[in-house]
Amino acid sequence: MFHGLLLGIGAAFFWSLTNIIDKYLTARHAEDGNVWGILILSCFFPGILLPICAYLTPIYAPIWDITLLLITGALMVVWIYFYLKALTEDDTSVVMSLLVLAPFFSLIWSHFILKETLSLLQMCGGGLLIIGSLIISYTPNAKGFNLKLIGYAIFASCIMGLMHTLFKFSTITDEFWRSLFWRSAGMVITGIALCIFIPSIGKKFYHFAAHYLGSGLSLNTINESLTLLGDTLFGFAVLLAPIALIQTTEAYQPLFIICITFVLSRLGVTSVSEDYAHLTLLRKGIGIVIIAGGSIILSR
Repeated sequence: MFHGLLLGIGAAFFWSLTNIIDKYLTARHAEDGNVWGILILSCFFPGILLPICAYLTPIYAPIWDITLLLITGALMVVWIYFYLKALTEDDTSVVMSLLVLAPFFSLIWSHFILKETLSLLQMCGGGLLIIGSLIISYTPNAKGFNLKLIGYAIFASCIMGLMHTLFKFSTITDEFWRSLFWRSAGMVITGIALCIFIPSIGKKFYHFAAHYLGSGLSLNTINESLTLLGDTLFGFAVLLAPIALIQTTEAYQPLFIICITFVLSRLGVTSVSEDYAHLTLLRKGIGIVIIAGGSIILSR
């Protein structure tokens, strides 16, 4: 069990690195909150995986499963949009703390779509997530609650919860490479459709590609590699310890982000720095602890 816990913490560490890279991309390449260039690149990047997946496994699947996974890929694009917009609003640790609302929305979607019952304990856990999120998003010396950030986080978490729920309908979710193929295809198709049917988005991506394609593609490659590494560690972790225990390690992600960005800021990488004022850190700490408690309750 101890080794599983360590693997879960390791997964949270690598995921936190991907969040910091995304923050760097938005800080350097998303002028005035324009994240479309980064978003379309994120849509096209999974195209690299299509021939690999097709080589590793037959891609045939029932039409319902294919449709479902294509929709999931499109929803992933919507999630990335709100996630990137959230990163333009506040510190990375704050954003990732708010995005843990996704399990709560998974329960809500499952209740309405799959007719699963919500227990009183689960509703209490969701309440703690909401309270912790409000504490983290509050800035006492500015304008109170950051309503934009809260809105982006709620939409992103809602979409992620819907994605998790839709996967329950698919009979091939345990076929990793086949599922990855069709989900990636959904992302690529969505990216192409956005560029074709909304010319302004195509122009923004062309501008991004003309100026930042090299750095954007290299950082995206690093990001995908770190994400895959984190997913692999998490997969092994749940084999060695109860999944409820392993899921609690996600609470370490904001803490890793604060520590890593502090080191990077001291090295001169100011694009990913955070607010290290004592009261701000105290507020973040209280919010993270409450959110972690809610996550533990929801994972039981």
